[in-house]
Amino acid sequence: MVVKRAAGGTSHLEVLDRVLDKGIVIDAWVRVSLVGIDLLTVEAHVVVASVATYLQYGEVVADRRARARAEAEVALLDSMLRRSGPAGR
Repeated sequence: MVVKRAAGGTSHLEVLDRVLDKGIVIDAWVRVSLVGIDLLTVEAHVVVASVATYLQYGEVVADRRARARAEAEVALLDSMLRRSGPAGR
């Protein structure tokens, strides 16, 4: 019995079909600061997917992003409270 191998390369259409079916999320965040002062902040959220995939997973991505922002704000407030010490002193 002879084993036949499929061609090693994939076409651009197959790659595009896979990307649209599964989707790709690129999330980038850059902050440039000097002596503790933010000079530049850039946030980029890029989603490449079919409309059906985006509608299926879009809420999950948005919820995760909102939860991460809330956790960062709580951590910042907590650190500010620890630096200021107990109230009334």
